[in-house]
Amino acid sequence: MDDVLIKQICSNTASFQSNGTTLITIAQTSPTDIANPATVFCYRVTLHVNNPDLKYWLLGICENITADNIAQVTVSINGNPVSNPNYEITTVNGIYGIKINHELGSRNDVMIVCITLNTAFEVGSNPVVAATQQGNQSIVIHTGDDLCGPYCGMDPGDDDDDDDDDDDD
Repeated sequence: MDDVLIKQICSNTASFQSNGTTLITIAQTSPTDIANPATVFCYRVTLHVNNPDLKYWLLGICENITADNIAQVTVSINGNPVSNPNYEITTVNGIYGIKINHELGSRNDVMIVCITLNTAFEVGSNPVVAATQQGNQSIVIHTGDDLCGPYCGMDPGDDDDDDDDDDDD
């Protein structure tokens, strides 16, 4: 049987709004060619208001991707590189992913995040979470479901052929 590739259509931008005002935009900036597998996925996170602050954000991934698959994560805030970026693989609001634990607190603050995986993945649709907080109020979780990122349904590094019908017994 021939291998059939099914391309996942995804958006390169997720925007989170409240009362008609855009709070945060997360834009996928690389790879720019979503037709080929990639190891580096970069995002530009922009805070558009002074309040609420962005507390953290999470890129949803499949559970096939673990901490062992992450070669490097780089973060810069307003052009300043962050030494020892704070990230973790966790679940937020039922979404498993890479949680970036860095805050943005002022209008037009920008965070650039690049996630380098040690295996190339197809590019496809992933859920995304942004957590905001205004003053001492409770954190508000915003969820989107269509940001381009590593798509596990087409992991070219997965060479398991458990359902291969080539047995000649």
